[in-house]
Amino acid sequence: MPSAVGGSDFDAARVAAIREDIRAGRYQIRPERIADGLLASVRDLLDPAADARVEAKPAPKGRE
Repeated sequence: MPSAVGGSDFDAARVAAIREDIRAGRYQIRPERIADGLLASVRDLLDPAADARVEAKPAPKGRE
């Protein structure tokens, strides 16, 4: 089913589950995931090749 933004598909059941979790006060915001997503978006806007360089970089010990 197309969404209003970008015409891409989305999982209606997942959206409903998230809505219910928010309504019930169970939804947990994970700031590190939000920050990672924002940084990746900015990286892509500034330099589309930057994302490939970051993915190729090995993770520091203990952070796999």
